[in-house]
Amino acid sequence: MLKSYRWIAGFVIFLLSGSHLSGQAPPPAATETEPYTYDRIAVSMRYENDGTGSVTTSVRVKVHTERGLQSAGQIVVPYNSETERLDIQFVHVIKPDGRTLTAGIDGVQDLSSPVSQQAPVYSDIRQKHITVPGLSVGDTLEYATNLAIFK
Repeated sequence: MLKSYRWIAGFVIFLLSGSHLSGQAPPPAATETEPYTYDRIAVSMRYENDGTGSVTTSVRVKVHTERGLQSAGQIVVPYNSETERLDIQFVHVIKPDGRTLTAGIDGVQDLSSPVSQQAPVYSDIRQKHITVPGLSVGDTLEYATNLAIFK
C-alpha cells in the first residue's frame, strides 16, 4: 500500500515539474503576437431605484506594435446624450522611463455617432473621441471615464 502512494506521489511531482514538456517550445509571449494588451479593465456600476446611476470605467493598455498604436491612439467612447453625461476623468501616457504625460481637455471631441447620420432616429447617440498625445510603441495608456445616468 505504501508503495502505491509513493508511485502516485512521484507521478504527481513529475507532472508538476514540467520535465515531460522539455521537448516542446514555450508559447510566444503576448507582446510578440498582440498589437496591445490590457493590463486592467475595471468597471464599477451603481444604480438607484429612480433609474439614475453611474458607470465608472478604468482602463490600462500596453502598446506593443505600430498597429496597436493606431488602435490606441484615439479612444472612442459612445453614450446616449438624452439620458447620460460622459465625463473623461483622465488620460495618461506612461513612458517606459516612468515619465507621465497627461492629455488635456483640448484632445476631447464630442461628435455625433456615425449611425445617427444614416438613421436620424438615433440622433441622441454621441461619441467622445479622445486623441492621445505622445503615445508611442512601448508606452502604457491609462484612462478613466464616468458615465452619469440621469433619466
